[in-house]
Amino acid sequence: MTTAAPARNRRVMTRRRTHRFTEALSVEQLLHGVPMRNKAVLERRTAEGVVLELPIRRRWWNGPPLSWLFPLRGRRRFALDTLGREVWEDVDNTRSVETLVEGFADRHHLSFQEARLMVAAFLKMLVERSLIVLTVDADNADEEEDHDTNNQPGGDT
Repeated sequence: MTTAAPARNRRVMTRRRTHRFTEALSVEQLLHGVPMRNKAVLERRTAEGVVLELPIRRRWWNGPPLSWLFPLRGRRRFALDTLGREVWEDVDNTRSVETLVEGFADRHHLSFQEARLMVAAFLKMLVERSLIVLTVDADNADEEEDHDTNNQPGGDT
């Protein structure tokens, strides 16, 4: 009786309640996380910036006859400014949050901490709107957690 091991053991932070974390992640774990774009998002470039479109999931009450009376949108739209566009373009499903922050800090001549606050707030907004998910390697998270508990004062001597 053999079972196939998963290719990668990852935790995914999304907006949906079924996948929500019950424990809080440390700042180091989040910095090593990789933001991944939602495959359903369509990207349109305009003169003002980038517009992201996400399909709306139809509910049972969205169908006829209500849809005959009230035209309902099929997509939610999010307009990004120039700074948001830069971060969105940097999210390529391979770079960690730390790499995104370092690149943003270098381009705008900011300290790492200032850039981290700005990029983290923007990524949090994208996660809340289901435009991206943040994946954290569960193996590294568990190792860091074990490492932190072993180095605490007052532990086993």
